[in-house]
This record gives sequence, C-alpha cells and structure tokens, in this order.
Amino acid sequence: MLGEGRIFMMSEEAITEPPLEYVPMHWVKLWGIDFGIGHPFAAALILWDRDNDVIHVHHVLRMRDSLPIQHAFAMKQIGAAIPVAWPQDGTQREKTSGETLAAGYKKHGLLMLATHATWQDGGISTEAGILEMDERMRSGRFKVAAHLSEFFDEYRFYHRKDGQIVKLKDDIMSATRIAVMQKRSARAEVLGG
Repeated sequence: MLGEGRIFMMSEEAITEPPLEYVPMHWVKLWGIDFGIGHPFAAALILWDRDNDVIHVHHVLRMRDSLPIQHAFAMKQIGAAIPVAWPQDGTQREKTSGETLAAGYKKHGLLMLATHATWQDGGISTEAGILEMDERMRSGRFKVAAHLSEFFDEYRFYHRKDGQIVKLKDDIMSATRIAVMQKRSARAEVLGG
C-alpha cells in the first residue's frame, strides 16, 4: 500500500449507502475524534453491526477555529450517550490549564474513554487502521452515508507522497480510523442529545 497516489482505491459508489433512517438498538456506536492541533477538529460517529461485521459511518463533523466546548456541544446533539475514542496526542497537556486535551473534552460532557485508542494488542499503528478500513471497503463491510460530503471530500484527497500519508485535509479520515481501531469499546446506546 505504500508509494504514491490515493490511499483508498474503492469507488465512492462502492462504499456509499443511503442515510440510515432506522438504526437497530443492538448496533454498537462509537465516536472517533481527531483533536485538531494545528488543523481542524474532526469527529466520526460509527455504527457497528456486529452480526454482519459492517461498520457504518453515520455522521461526521469538521470544525475549524472553534473550541472544545463547541466540539462537545455539536457531538452531544448527535450522540450524547456514545463513548468517544481519542488519539494518543490527547495525553498532551493544554498550555493554559495544564490538563490533558482528553480531560478538557471530558469536562465538557463527552464520554471520553479512559485511555487513548489502541489496537487489541496495545499498538497504535496508522497503517493497520488504513489496512482494516481498506479490507472492509473491498469486502462491502464499510459503508458511508451518502450525505456526508465532508467525508467524501477527504476520501478523494487522502493520498501518499514518497510513501508517507500527506497530513492535509485528513481530519475526518483520522477520526474514522481512530473509531475503527477502538471499535471494541462501542456500546449499544441511543442516538440523540
């Protein structure tokens, strides 16, 4: 998968589904976030149909020049009872308060997981996340609601140069990958505020 060009090669049509009007209660749900240190904040809400092992990207947010309280408010309108997976950089201390980034979001009412997202073995490999997402896309087990234009904007742009992921316009991709990595923490909770 390393090299040049697009990271995900599946057509948008192959991963697109109509927005889900009915979500079975037993489907588990999880937010993944990318804090937005020096770039926009992003969040992705996944629904995991464990019976069929299909992940549905149900909602995404991308917010520039906004504060954690605004991010938390927007997320709680969509899924206040849904746990939140977060990346390792959430252990960094915020300069003014001295608290970690993750603690700051928890203070605003988000159900932050106790530790940053990892794979089952404790690793945090970005490449493992890309591989799982790609395998799911290729096997029809990763679907994205058709109205999530910000997801698809990033999906089209997500690429490598000299074998490295280009870290521009990848905020929602990163938030989605964090949720996929930590999907074992998803819970069957009700959507809404």
